[in-house]
Amino acid sequence: ALSSAASDVYKRQVKTDAAVRLLSELLSDGEEHEASECEAKLSEANISGSTAKKAKAILGVVSTKRRFGWFWSLPKCDDELPF
Repeated sequence: ALSSAASDVYKRQVKTDAAVRLLSELLSDGEEHEASECEAKLSEANISGSTAKKAKAILGVVSTKRRFGWFWSLPKCDDELPF
């Protein structure tokens, strides 16, 4: 059986993986989406704010301030090129 600490790490990884999957689905159309809507959907899926932040970092989510609030999007392919 897994030790308690190993079990906790495993559970966190499962939650992070679920958050990455959900966030990538929400943003998969390449458009900008209201951050508040994305956060609400993550919350509905019982994903905490800290886990959502990890998922955003893993996916390289771009946060953009617009006149009416914050928007999230996945990076464009050419945004990832270092040259």
